[in-house]
Amino acid sequence: MKKFSVVLLGAAVAVSLAACGNDQEAAKAPANTTAPAGTEASTTAPTAVPTADELLTKASEAAAKVKSYAADAVIKQDITVSVDGKEQKMQNENSTTMEVVQEPMSAHMNISTKVVQGGQNQEQKQELYITNDAVYLNANDTWQKAPDSAKQQFVDLIKQQGTLKDTIDRMKSMASDTKVTDEGDHYNLVATLTGDKVKEQAQKFLSGDAANAQMAEMMKQMNIHDMEVTYMMDKTTSNLTGAAVKMTMDMDQQGQKMNLVMDMDSTYSKYNEFDKIEVPADVVKSAK
Repeated sequence: MKKFSVVLLGAAVAVSLAACGNDQEAAKAPANTTAPAGTEASTTAPTAVPTADELLTKASEAAAKVKSYAADAVIKQDITVSVDGKEQKMQNENSTTMEVVQEPMSAHMNISTKVVQGGQNQEQKQELYITNDAVYLNANDTWQKAPDSAKQQFVDLIKQQGTLKDTIDRMKSMASDTKVTDEGDHYNLVATLTGDKVKEQAQKFLSGDAANAQMAEMMKQMNIHDMEVTYMMDKTTSNLTGAAVKMTMDMDQQGQKMNLVMDMDSTYSKYNEFDKIEVPADVVKSAK
């Protein structure tokens, strides 16, 4: 059970991993309700909703200027494993809050993981400071400094996610499957993918290092029924303000069948409001 849940969690997170021209000025301009002499009064036609390509181009330009940001993410999973006709169920909830500086890459993260299985509840909390100089991890109320070999793994993990611009540029490959709606102060971009299109997107998100290559190979064994991806773009700044992913998938390996339903919701804020991640002196002093 644990083996399969880890595999599906990694795949689900990997897949999940996130305004045009003068439309805004046109929206701000007052409607012309004064008709020329000899004609009937008319009103200006509503401003057309930008296309996904147009919005993502503006968002990519905005993201290129981002030096730092904060993000909150919650991933919920309902997992069912069937072995010899018997079912085991488990619910996972992973909550992460983080502040990230993109260059030089550094981050401060708080991670909470809850697991409900067989009537038992387990929760684990961790706090991390990740910089190019050192990585500090707090687990069970004890701060530890990661050895240099492990430090690089943490730094590489953050770097592999890419910048916000990388994330938005990957969204462009879903533009043809994306519908745009005007939600007042922001636009919603919703892409609904099924079957091979989901796996195709996964391959793009996972291209890069050897570990991701192994995960991409694992994706070939999975049956992904559907995935709905929603991105929220601020009208004024074109910044990404939120994202949501809903996905259903299963796999059958060595007589074990697993089904997973995943919901992920994330928000983005504090764009360029800080320029570095500082490790508190008491953390450095107390770390073992």
